[in-house]
Amino acid sequence: MGVHGLYTKNRKTAEISDHNLLKQFDAVICHNEHMRQYLIEKGFEPEKLVNLEIFDYLTNEKMCHRVRGKEPSLAVAGNLHPGKSGYLYEMFRNSGSAKNKELTVNAYGINFESDGVFGGIRYQGAFPADKLPGVLKGDFGLVWDGPSAESCVGNTGEYLRYNNPHKASLYLTSGMPVMVWEEAAIADFVKKYHVGITIRNLYEAAETIRRVSDEEYSEMCANAAEVGQKLREGYFFRRAFQECVKKLEKQNE
Repeated sequence: MGVHGLYTKNRKTAEISDHNLLKQFDAVICHNEHMRQYLIEKGFEPEKLVNLEIFDYLTNEKMCHRVRGKEPSLAVAGNLHPGKSGYLYEMFRNSGSAKNKELTVNAYGINFESDGVFGGIRYQGAFPADKLPGVLKGDFGLVWDGPSAESCVGNTGEYLRYNNPHKASLYLTSGMPVMVWEEAAIADFVKKYHVGITIRNLYEAAETIRRVSDEEYSEMCANAAEVGQKLREGYFFRRAFQECVKKLEKQNE
């Protein structure tokens, strides 16, 4: 069963969860403000919702010191199957790929398909989740999803408008700034903490990286390392959990 089939099959379960089960709780931790607003529109009481901002990522791997390469590069981690990460292959297949001819993409994960793939993809293998932060290479970690390099579309791509992708946390935990789709919910976090850049489509990747000055890049790396240390310590969940406890205590007064 493909990715689309999986989401279609599980839609009924998701609807029950969203509309019935979650409403039974006294406090709900949601991914970000976009998801919070979505839940409010679905009838959730605003005072019960707590904004997480980003998922923590616990690891003991050493955080790498980032050094910018001479040519633009990205890291992509996750399920690399074309049905899940079609954008990775499209970056170097379509006519727009000429703009990325000097771009290197270091790919990490399972289900990589090398047949017929040209361009700058360098498959680096698959690693346990807690080991990945110590091996990632690239100027930026790419947060993207879906079959297209033009935009984030399809079930998984559209979901980026609401969710906090784990790979964003992975990159930041490694001290690597991120490149994210400009319409993704996580883009707000990236701008707020100045830990990366946003992009409209992946054919602009190489040029977008080149436009970042060395001074800006160094600042982004420093900010990514600072946020990454918080992710390693469970800061964001702990903060959200404490806010939930305060809400419950207030309800019981």
